[in-house]
Amino acid sequence: MTNNVLFCHPEAKDFMSLFYHALAWQRDYVEYLSLICLFPVRLYVMSQVLRTVYYAASCIKGLRSSTR
Repeated sequence: MTNNVLFCHPEAKDFMSLFYHALAWQRDYVEYLSLICLFPVRLYVMSQVLRTVYYAASCIKGLRSSTR
């Protein structure tokens, strides 16, 4: 492990190894669950970003047409 300096106590090493094993065991399940849960959030964020870009582009286009 690379965290030997940080976790110098054997209890901490055992806890970290158990933690890493649990993470490795649940990684597929967590990825599947996060995909399901975060998909609407990603869609919402992307829609907000696209809406902001659209408004900024229309505002810049309006400013350019008003200065002419």
